[in-house]
Amino acid sequence: YNKITTGIGGTSKVLDVGSSGAYDDLFAWSSAVIYHSGTFYLFYTARKISTNTESIAVATISDGISWTKYGSNPIVTAGGVGWRQRQLCHCDVVWYETNSKWVMLVSGMAGAGDTGIESIGRYYCTEGNFPYTWTEDGANPVIPYNTQAGLDDYHVYHPKIYPSKVNGSWYIHYTAATAYSSGRTIARATTASLYDGAFTKETNNPILFEAVENWDDSEVLTPACKLQVDGRYAVFYAGQPVSGNRL
Repeated sequence: YNKITTGIGGTSKVLDVGSSGAYDDLFAWSSAVIYHSGTFYLFYTARKISTNTESIAVATISDGISWTKYGSNPIVTAGGVGWRQRQLCHCDVVWYETNSKWVMLVSGMAGAGDTGIESIGRYYCTEGNFPYTWTEDGANPVIPYNTQAGLDDYHVYHPKIYPSKVNGSWYIHYTAATAYSSGRTIARATTASLYDGAFTKETNNPILFEAVENWDDSEVLTPACKLQVDGRYAVFYAGQPVSGNRL
C-alpha cells in the first residue's frame, strides 16, 4: 500500500490511504503541492481496490500539521473511452495568469490493466472554483505517445511544469518509455501558452537517459523541476539501477 510520507527515509506518514471501499483505499501517492492564499493544496493520485482505477484527489492544510482530504474527492476521474479510459494519475498544477486560470497537466492511461498506453492531457479551473472543479481540454491528449519512434512508443507520463516561462516558452519535463516497465527516459516539450497552446516535443529528446555502470544505469524517470538556483532550474529524478530505486 502506498502512502504519502515525509521525514528521513519517508518513515513519517502524512496522508494515509482511505478506508475499505474508498476512492483511495489502495494507493495515495504521486503528489504535487501548491501554496495559495494561505493554504497548501496537495494533489495526489488515488487508486481504488475494487475497480483498480486511478484518479486525482486533493487535500488541504493550513495549520502546518494535519492534511484534510476534500469530502467530494476525486476531483478529476478516469473513464469513458480513449486516452483516459483506465487511469488519471501523476498531475502537476500551476496558475496561468495570462488567462486567469489554473492549469493541470495529468497522465491518462488507455486500455486494460496497468499495461495500457499513457499520454498527457490538460484541464482548467477558474479561481473561484479552485481546486475542486476542472474542465477537460477538448484537444486531449495534448502530449500524445508514439510520436518519437524509439523513445515514447508506449508511455508519455508524469508531467512536471517549470514554475515560470523561460525565453518566452513554458517547459514541461515528462517520462517517456518504449515499453511498459523498461526503457524509461526523461524528455521535454514546450508551448507558448499553457492554457491553449500546442506542445512541441524537443527534437533532441531524451534530455536525460540512463548512465553506463552507474546508480541509474537501468532507467531514469519521474522528473521534478520546481527549484531555481542562481538562475538555473534543478531537476530531481528517480534513477533505477539493475535492482532498486534511488533519487
